[in-house]
Amino acid sequence: MIDTLRFKIYLDSQLRETITRQSIERKEVKPKLYEDLDLDEIEDEETKWENKYFYKNVMVIFKDCSVYVGVIRGNLFIEFSAPKVMFGSNIYMLYPNQIDEVLNKVKRVIETYYNVELPSYDTWVLQRLDVCYAWRLACEDDTKHALFTLASYEYPRKKKTIIADESLTYWGTSSKVKFYRKHPEFKAHSFGRPKQGTYKYTNKMNLLNACTGVFRFEVTMFKKQIQQTFGEDETFYNVINHDNIESLLIYFLSQLVKTEYFSSIDVSDVYQKLEDAFGKKKAVNLFQFYNTWFT
Repeated sequence: MIDTLRFKIYLDSQLRETITRQSIERKEVKPKLYEDLDLDEIEDEETKWENKYFYKNVMVIFKDCSVYVGVIRGNLFIEFSAPKVMFGSNIYMLYPNQIDEVLNKVKRVIETYYNVELPSYDTWVLQRLDVCYAWRLACEDDTKHALFTLASYEYPRKKKTIIADESLTYWGTSSKVKFYRKHPEFKAHSFGRPKQGTYKYTNKMNLLNACTGVFRFEVTMFKKQIQQTFGEDETFYNVINHDNIESLLIYFLSQLVKTEYFSSIDVSDVYQKLEDAFGKKKAVNLFQFYNTWFT
């Protein structure tokens, strides 16, 4: 249900100084307005921070994932995979009733690392929201068939990228829609090269087997899309509830397939549907074309 999240956290001057002292300054670009001045000599405190960027990758203790932390224009930005924080992997879906536990854990880890106290996560501004759903199909061949079927559709105002037998992505400026087979994705990006006979290898194999037949649908919403969807300049974590996520998934999927009726039928039922709609002669021709196309 929920995958990657990004938040902006407003910092006071003391918090900002404490965190940046323990981070690495990535870049500093002087704004044109002050191109002849040294940023350190500017009296306006906020202007001094306008183009500074600090970053630090904070590891979540005992879990195989990272929380990405950066101070950009004086504010703290954090990004993480919620299921990885909770479970150590993003194979299993994380539901809205678990989001408080995840945010508490992330807040505690960052506070421990920097020895600071962050504002309550009720005040964190949502900047990115990934929602997803997974179908467990009978076998890997069925996931290939599902991917091939969806690849024939076009999404409004989005460019399409197909990686054969693996994934299908529709790219937009404020959102992204992706379908992919979890088994090859996990094997390529998360399995690694654990030594056989070790606990890590056994654990990775169990996770890989759990991916068998899993076909995943994922929607990534960036700041502009979040603002348009929820109608607020600043959106907070309370919008991450079951009803909202279900509505978002239905909306984005229906935009692609042009219907909200998502039930699938067995191939043996296809001919009868065609005959009922078009008569026997045309149904035979269409059914033959269908079998040729999907073979």
